[in-house]
Amino acid sequence: MKIERFQAILDAYGANPDQWPAEERNAAQHLAETSSTAQAMMTDAAALDQFLDAARSAIPQAEPSPELLADILAAATPAARHRWTA
Repeated sequence: MKIERFQAILDAYGANPDQWPAEERNAAQHLAETSSTAQAMMTDAAALDQFLDAARSAIPQAEPSPELLADILAAATPAARHRWTA
């Protein structure tokens, strides 16, 4: 696995290997175990995961306003709008 793909996995799925795509998990874990660059990337991703988890728990969950939903739908492409409202 190339380091760029490893970074993309961390960006998309976070530092928890259980969340990584199953077909790439072994290669990503091997890279994380053998590359100091990958280990540093994992450390950064884990810190970001912790920050996001803390932020998520600190913010009350609320439904978006009807106005916000209308604005999102208005800005969406016709194909996306169809998927969201179907």
